[in-house]
Amino acid sequence: MVLFLLTSLTLTLGDTVEPISNMKGPAPELYTLPLATSRFGLPESYEKAHELFAAAKKDYEDGKPEKAAPKFMTVAELVKAPSPPTNYSAAFAKMRATAYKDAAIAFEQAGDRPGCRKALTAALKADPENSDTLKALLSKFS
Repeated sequence: MVLFLLTSLTLTLGDTVEPISNMKGPAPELYTLPLATSRFGLPESYEKAHELFAAAKKDYEDGKPEKAAPKFMTVAELVKAPSPPTNYSAAFAKMRATAYKDAAIAFEQAGDRPGCRKALTAALKADPENSDTLKALLSKFS
C-alpha cells in the first residue's frame, strides 16, 4: 500500500495543465489555371491573366492571401467571355471559375468573408456563364 502511494505521488508530482491552443493547419491548396488554345491567336489579356495568376499564387504561398484574393478576381476579369463567342470561350469560362475558386480560398485565409461576398456577388452579375460556381461559392460565405 505504501509503495502504491509513493508511486502515485511520484507519477503525479509536477504535473501541470497546459492550455489548449488551436493549431492552424496548412492553408488549402490552390487550383491550377487551365490553358486555352486557338489557332487564330488569343487576346493579349490571356497572357496578362497567366502572369497575374502566377503573381497571386506567389502572394498566397508567401502567406499574403489578402494580396492574392483581389489579384485572382482581376484574373477573372482579364479572361472575360469573348463577344462574339469563339473557340476558346469554354476555356475562358473554366479559367474564370478557377480564378473565383482561388479568390474564395484566399479571401477565406485572409479572414475577409465580407470582401469575398462582395467580390463574388459582383462577379455573379457580370458572369452568368459561371453562375452555378459563383452561387456555390457564395453559399459558403452566407
